[in-house]
Amino acid sequence: MIEDACQAHEGGALTTNDDAVAHFAREMRSHGEAKRYFHDRIGHNYRMDGFQGAVLNVKLKYLDCWTAKRQEFARLYRERLAGSHVRIPDDRVGCESVYHSCLRRGFLIVTR
Repeated sequence: MIEDACQAHEGGALTTNDDAVAHFAREMRSHGEAKRYFHDRIGHNYRMDGFQGAVLNVKLKYLDCWTAKRQEFARLYRERLAGSHVRIPDDRVGCESVYHSCLRRGFLIVTR
């Protein structure tokens, strides 16, 4: 999903190189319709209006750059918080996070 698109319960964009994920997403966007008038599951009917599409089209040009910056920030957090009580989750092997939100576990002890 692209940034805030899914939070408004409206359309967005999904990219995948997995045919099963693509098939599932297509079904879910059309009330679970696998083929015309046949619904294998309960899905949704989210649509993106023209304005949202135009904004997304502009934002997509920056996606790789924004992702690289967020990945670098996560790497810096891990590096600079090493040895503290704060943990940044590691990426799973074979996966790449875009870090749309970088979660942390633990607590910080501040001494003055």
